[in-house]
Amino acid sequence: MAYFVQPGRARRVYRMAVARRIVDEVVTRRPRGDLARQRTRVLRRAMRPSRRLRIGLGPRLRALPARLPDAALTAALADLEPPVRVAWVLRRVEGMRRYAVRDQLLRLRVRDPWPVIDAADAAELPDLEPPDAFAFGPGMDHPVRRRPLIPVAAAVALTAALGGALVVTENEGSLAGGEGPADDRRLHLLTAAPGAWRGGPHRLDVWPARGDLAGDRGFTTRALRAWARSPAAPRPPGRGDVGAQLLFAGHVDGVPTALLRNGDRVARYSGQGRPVEIFTAAAGDGSTPCRWEAAATCSRHGTPAPRRPAAARCGWTRA
Repeated sequence: MAYFVQPGRARRVYRMAVARRIVDEVVTRRPRGDLARQRTRVLRRAMRPSRRLRIGLGPRLRALPARLPDAALTAALADLEPPVRVAWVLRRVEGMRRYAVRDQLLRLRVRDPWPVIDAADAAELPDLEPPDAFAFGPGMDHPVRRRPLIPVAAAVALTAALGGALVVTENEGSLAGGEGPADDRRLHLLTAAPGAWRGGPHRLDVWPARGDLAGDRGFTTRALRAWARSPAAPRPPGRGDVGAQLLFAGHVDGVPTALLRNGDRVARYSGQGRPVEIFTAAAGDGSTPCRWEAAATCSRHGTPAPRRPAAARCGWTRA
């Protein structure tokens, strides 16, 4: 009954597995319940099966009957309206009389059951084989055992623990993540527009971010947060945001290093566990031409290629 009432055109094996799950859950929860009430619960769930019923069908897929109903009959029933389909199943599969079908449809909150019953009786569908042809084999007619919840809960807890460990590692030992001081001070990362260095004056405002870690968002984010946590972090005027320009992110003598600039200050980040160093300069508007001391060479395109940016200065002094 639950098999034929289901909507859609899913594969027959899955329809039968879902039907058996519906019946198992209704029977095992109320094993001594009234038969009419159990039938109503089965029909109500089969008319509109939730997606949850399709999860974990493995045990029921391994306990299917040897024969399944005709695919043509299943497809023809899918074309009927749900109340008509229920009435047809009650009349043809259950062999119920019209008045009993009427009472059952009223329990399912069908307002006008008689036209529904007439439509079911007039429906021209393929012949139905005897229900005994789809009986379950010996030892398979009892409810399928549920999967124990303890292994599932343990797997969920282990997954959550591993996810928390990854978050802590990514956020330098803090589960707060984006809720830390970096967000409180509204410090966000800026990079110069591509090609601005070649098409205009050589100013720090258009300095292209360099280094093999310039595209590593995780490393540059950690550098940004480390500067935001330091006492010398730039503070926004009121509730505005503060931009930190990325000048360099890469390895210097094997040490991952990042240079971030805000106005007349440059912060040097050298990895976790090391303090952020701050350098200052005379001009803070980014208009001073950049002449790196023993830190860069000019390529044939006129674009500086830093060699030792961690030691480079452009008129900078340690704060």
